[in-house]
Amino acid sequence: MVQVDIDVAKCTGCAHCRDVCPVNVFELRPRDQFPDVTDDAAVAAKFQFRGEKSIAVTDPSASCARRASSSAKGSASLSPMTRATSTTRRTSRPARPPRVPRSSKQAKALVRAGWNAASTRYRPDGADRTVFGLTTTQSREWLAPLFARLPNGARVVDLGCGCGLPTARQLASRFDVTGVDLSDVQIARARRLVPQARFRRADMSRVRFEAGSLSAVVALYSLIHLPLAEQRPLLARIHRWLRPGGLLVLIAGDERYRGIEPNWLRSGAPMYWDHADAGTYRRWLEELGFVVEQQAVVREPDAQHARFLARRVPARTSRRGPRAQPRHSGSVRR
Repeated sequence: MVQVDIDVAKCTGCAHCRDVCPVNVFELRPRDQFPDVTDDAAVAAKFQFRGEKSIAVTDPSASCARRASSSAKGSASLSPMTRATSTTRRTSRPARPPRVPRSSKQAKALVRAGWNAASTRYRPDGADRTVFGLTTTQSREWLAPLFARLPNGARVVDLGCGCGLPTARQLASRFDVTGVDLSDVQIARARRLVPQARFRRADMSRVRFEAGSLSAVVALYSLIHLPLAEQRPLLARIHRWLRPGGLLVLIAGDERYRGIEPNWLRSGAPMYWDHADAGTYRRWLEELGFVVEQQAVVREPDAQHARFLARRVPARTSRRGPRAQPRHSGSVRR
């Protein structure tokens, strides 16, 4: 199997290599990790040629896969259909769907690779909506309580910030924003698209902030990619990070689900989800000391999620006045 590196910055992600080749010679397989990524041009996808001949691509671009396919046909001296029936052994059986990960590490590796591969497919630069139709206007409505209640310059953290659009950009217009995301590609795009905010490539279940240091935390569609056992502890940490009266805007699962989509958004990479139902999330929030001010359903074409606006309840004062003495009437009952 021969690998050809192609610059993602010059690739439109059209997957033409997979869609039109009659024998499925090419298959897009993005790398699992992109360490030390600083910009989009530093990211490379790997196209794997399943055949016996090598391929040379000297000018990668959006049509590179098609040209490489033609080159491969010539170098092999066989037509695509001839190669498909050739006595040369080749892998023709469909790949097995990925198994649900057994460990947190495996789950997060899937999520990281999935977002690295599907970042621009989910939301291209400058797009007003995601591939699922969620709009910039909806995001602004969800964040409206923060703009109504928080002072300018308030510290806000966006957990699972993605490419920074639209949430971090909207928040950064008034607040001191830190975005956190597991994906190298998403963080690289966020730094480029929203330079007025700070971004950290980190596991949100392990990131730390000082107690009482944040005015608000936003987590839109991000908690649902975290293993379920780590979600309640993260909500507990968010409660500690928030100052008294601080706000949490959360979009999480509406029904219990755990599973994988093998070729998410036709990116060639799988994606992992794990979430509880809306009632469980509300119970967790209330048990941890939040007051749920709003709960609503966000409906999408093929799914729905639960949206919460929660407020940290101010800690009860421990100082007490002098203990009141019981009043007694003239006669004492014995």
